[in-house]
Amino acid sequence: MMKKILSVLLAMMMLLSLSAFAQAQYPDGTYQGEGEGFGGAILVSVTVLDGKITDIELLEHSETSGISDAAVEQIPADIIEAQSVDVDVVAGATYTSDGIMEAVLNALIDDEQFADGTYEGEGTGFGGPIRVSVTFLDGLVTEILVLEHSETPGISDPAIEQIPAAMIEVQSTDVDVVAGATYTSEGLIEAVENALPQTVVFEDGTYEGEGTGFGGPILVSVTVSDGMITDISLLEHAETAGISDPAIEGIPAAIIEEQSADVDAVSGATYTSEGIMEAVENALLGE
Repeated sequence: MMKKILSVLLAMMMLLSLSAFAQAQYPDGTYQGEGEGFGGAILVSVTVLDGKITDIELLEHSETSGISDAAVEQIPADIIEAQSVDVDVVAGATYTSDGIMEAVLNALIDDEQFADGTYEGEGTGFGGPIRVSVTFLDGLVTEILVLEHSETPGISDPAIEQIPAAMIEVQSTDVDVVAGATYTSEGLIEAVENALPQTVVFEDGTYEGEGTGFGGPILVSVTVSDGMITDISLLEHAETAGISDPAIEGIPAAIIEEQSADVDAVSGATYTSEGIMEAVENALLGE
C-alpha cells in the first residue's frame, strides 16, 4: 500500500494525529504491524471486532526481559481501553512502549485499503499545477497518468516518466526525486497523495475545537452525522466585525462542501480563515 499517503489520510484534515486514531473505524479482522523497540523490531497482531480493537498480541520482540515486561503487559491493555495508541509510556520502558504503539498503528495503517477505482489529484510543479489520475485495482496502484501540466519540455520529461513508474513499483509515494527535475518530481508526488479519497470516518457527534485568529482564540463546534461534517458553528471569537464576516460565513460553508479543512482562505480575512480551519481540525482530532 501507499504508506506515505495512508499515514496522511489517517487524520481527516491532512494531519497524522494519534488522537484521531481513537475515532477512526477499521474493518473487522486481524492485522499485523511492526514497530521499533529498544532491542529491535516488535511485531504485533491487532484484532478488530465491531470496529473496536479487542485484542493485541506481541508476536515477536527482542526487548530486555524484566525491564520491558511492564510495557509488554500494560501498553496493549491501555490501547484497548483507550481505543487509541496515544497512551502514556511505561516509566523505565519508554522505547518498548513507543515501539508497541508504533507497531499497532502500522498494523492498522498498512491494512487500510482503497476501493478500486480511478481518482484525480493536483500538485504544484515548477511550471504550475500538475493533475494526475491514480487507478487502484485489488487494493494496489496499477496506473498513474499525468493529465495536465505546464512543466518545461525536455527538463521535466524524465520525472514525468520515472516518478509514476517508481511509485507503482514500490506502492508508495516515498520515492527519490529525479535529479534536475526536483520541482516536477515533488509536484507529481503531491498530486498522487492528493488524489486519494478520504478514508477516515468519524463517529457521529458534536465536537469542539479552538484555533487562533487575528483577534485571538476562535472556538467552534463541529457536527458529524453519518460520517460527514454537517454543521460548523462559531461559538466564541474576537475577530473584527465587518472585516472577518466573509470568512465567518464562507469558511464553514466551504469546509462542509469539501468535507475538508483544506480550503482557500478568504481574501482580506486570512487570519480569521486560518483560525477557523485550525479550530475545525482540532475539533475532529480531539485537540
